[in-house]
Amino acid sequence: MLHFKLVQHFVNRGYLAKDTVMMDVGTQNLLYVELDAAVEMVNSLRAKKMTKKDRERLEEVVYFSTPRAGERTAFLHELLELTDVTYESIDIVDGWKTTIFDLNFDAVPEEWQGHFDFVLNCGTLEHVINQSNALDFIHKCLKVDGMWFDQPPSVGFLNHGYYNYNPLFYLDFAAANGYDVEEAWYSHA
Repeated sequence: MLHFKLVQHFVNRGYLAKDTVMMDVGTQNLLYVELDAAVEMVNSLRAKKMTKKDRERLEEVVYFSTPRAGERTAFLHELLELTDVTYESIDIVDGWKTTIFDLNFDAVPEEWQGHFDFVLNCGTLEHVINQSNALDFIHKCLKVDGMWFDQPPSVGFLNHGYYNYNPLFYLDFAAANGYDVEEAWYSHA
């Protein structure tokens, strides 16, 4: 699950821009989209102005971004398909705009190697037993100077997934792979 304010942060920091090629590791639901801010964001991420039909589609995304019992929840790709961002997603379950891919076993397809400007993981890697393969996937998918954003649960998030990560893991992983750490946050909630 991904809050709209985090997507705004990606745009404000330049991680998502016109013509960004993005990989979503685990198809993300999108929560709490604000219409006026979304209109502004979509217009900033596309060459052409939004049409009336685009606006109606965005209003639908806004509606479904608030979870309601018995109704579906919006997906990140529904927002991004209104932009010039190229979106790909992998998951082990079938979903909208999703390529079936098992991070435990599957190898990175040749056409995805070094292809993505931005790789997003918001709660998938901790469910993968084969951490080496999963991290190799992300590393191989990224373009040189690409951006990887990872938001996993951490210590204290009991009975969720197989792994809990700590800040030292990310710092050492970045150093071992020649990555720069642009931002680092830690939240206990």
